[in-house]
Amino acid sequence: GRYLLISLREDKESVISDKLKNMLISIIKRYFSFVVVKDVGKAGSFEEYVNLIKDSKIIITDRLHVAILGALLGKKVYLVGNIYHKNKGVYEYSMAGKYDVSFHDVRKFPELIRDLLKMVLHR
Repeated sequence: GRYLLISLREDKESVISDKLKNMLISIIKRYFSFVVVKDVGKAGSFEEYVNLIKDSKIIITDRLHVAILGALLGKKVYLVGNIYHKNKGVYEYSMAGKYDVSFHDVRKFPELIRDLLKMVLHR
């Protein structure tokens, strides 16, 4: 993987405020050299969608299909909850303990940021 992909929803299903998104992006860009910020759900083609995920090393997303493909491709995935509990349910039922995926409630964003910073400090 070449970069950290931040793929957060830009629609009504997102529970992450623009302020929190901007803060997260700002913090991550301070510590990671290569960051791509794109709502992969708005990719221009299926090929672009797959390549954005395939070429990443780490993914932060609240889009379930991005997390699933990332997990299947062996990426480190931080899955964030959305307006309903689908992400958490699928994570608990079929991803937890099987892939390099962790689930984060939006109220626990500081934990997600702390985990990312630990990764940077232990490189």
